[in-house]
Amino acid sequence: MKLRVLSLAAVLAFCSACAGQGGDAQAPTSPQPSVTPLISSRGVVMPLTQAVRHITFAPFIPSAQIASVAVIPPLNDNEDKRAPGVGIEYESGGDALLLSQWPRAGLDIAVAGFDATSRPCAPVAYKPDGLLWTTRDGRVMTLQPDGTVAPSRIAREAARLLRAGACGRARIPSRPLPSRRSPSVSSPRQSAS
Repeated sequence: MKLRVLSLAAVLAFCSACAGQGGDAQAPTSPQPSVTPLISSRGVVMPLTQAVRHITFAPFIPSAQIASVAVIPPLNDNEDKRAPGVGIEYESGGDALLLSQWPRAGLDIAVAGFDATSRPCAPVAYKPDGLLWTTRDGRVMTLQPDGTVAPSRIAREAARLLRAGACGRARIPSRPLPSRRSPSVSSPRQSAS
């Protein structure tokens, strides 16, 4: 009996040692690292409809698959805490990107000696893979990847956003507006007799 238990234990030990060595046994899978979106470390994540109630400006919404939206702290610690920004994490061309927007609130925004407020709509690199620009309507915007993305890809995406209206007033979806005029009254047609 003792020998049987010992040989059974040896067989079990041998089988468990060989489990990852081919054969029919499946190799144990290593746990996948938990990927936390960049936006969750920047602010309070909430639905877009709720986030826009917390900000004092009309944000630019990229035409892409939005993954998350967060209300983010103001640009400056001295700035009024009632003027937060908004971060929008979205996917474009297979890349996860974070577009952040704040009211400029009179701040001078300089990057590497360049006054970004002197030339609205001109992106400037504030880090190797991140661009910053100011808008004509008083916002500061940054675009950066959530993950590894080539700086040239960030520049192309910033150019796409600017062409789509990220520099001016927020775009309003084009829908026919109801007419405020009274319906036109046409004169009755006369029949030819």
